[in-house]
Amino acid sequence: MIIALRIFVFLLPFIAFYLWYRTMKKLKAEGKEGQIDPQTEKQLTQFSTLGIVALIAAVAVLALTREENTEGDYIAPKFIDGEIKPGEVKKKP
Repeated sequence: MIIALRIFVFLLPFIAFYLWYRTMKKLKAEGKEGQIDPQTEKQLTQFSTLGIVALIAAVAVLALTREENTEGDYIAPKFIDGEIKPGEVKKKP
């Protein structure tokens, strides 16, 4: 589920752009380019609000469900014998 949430958070700006693009294309086809009727403006406001709420919720869930341990001493990555030894957090005794 966390992977799906991270993918959703990544795709959220692209989805918002697609919805904006589709709306502008519809307005251009109707000859109302540069003009937004109240119904469309209401929908754009709702989508924007929904996007912001979804983004805040996703960031909160990601922050609360992190599996990384941050308590302890951090040891930076090292380059030893031509290989990179990844960094790690060692637990304090």
